[in-house]
Amino acid sequence: MQNIKSSEPRARLSFDLDEDDFSPPSVEPSKEVVEQKVQEISKKSGFTATVAPKEVQAPIVVPPVSVLQTPADFKKIRRRAKTGRTYPFNTKLKEETYEAICMLADSLTEKEGRPVSLAEVIERSIELLKKKQ
Repeated sequence: MQNIKSSEPRARLSFDLDEDDFSPPSVEPSKEVVEQKVQEISKKSGFTATVAPKEVQAPIVVPPVSVLQTPADFKKIRRRAKTGRTYPFNTKLKEETYEAICMLADSLTEKEGRPVSLAEVIERSIELLKKKQ
């Protein structure tokens, strides 16, 4: 990039704030005049309203559970319940193993009428394996 030097002095910015031309208004304008001036300036700038109109939202209607139908391919999502277990256990499983543990937990949840966690299913299966040995 080439630097071009100019013999002309640098242009000065003017904000039209010459103190000689400024004179404060002798009488304070009324509130109506100020409001009208604000509306005129707003319209020129493209603002048509100062506050967005409030939309009245219709209440959300939820159909009863008996009306709701689940598709055949719907996959049940497990929700984690607080169990008091604090030691983390993270591992990779085959999909069919994970599905089997989830199905066992779901069936135990339905039988016992309380949430049965995946960890509890693993703990119970370990107990059964120990008894079998």
